[in-house]
Amino acid sequence: MVVTLDVTGNARRAKKKPIAAAAESRLARCGYPALKAVDCKWRNGVLVLSGRVPSYYLKQLAQEKVRGVRGVEEIVNRTEVATAEPGEPS
Repeated sequence: MVVTLDVTGNARRAKKKPIAAAAESRLARCGYPALKAVDCKWRNGVLVLSGRVPSYYLKQLAQEKVRGVRGVEEIVNRTEVATAEPGEPS
């Protein structure tokens, strides 16, 4: 039996399908911390984005950043825009 310990903090991506992991990697590298929390799931050519982002701009940007990932034929963007309530910090 071989046990692998991930000490880099990438355990979430290690268990992902390679295409979903590639999409999440693109989001993590784009420079917007909120996009690191977007979850990607891939099945049969369809990439589903989910999670919460603080603006419609970031929702659209997430979709555009994963466009062109090899193996993705369709993108379903289910991210939610969670704007701050009055009186809450944004």
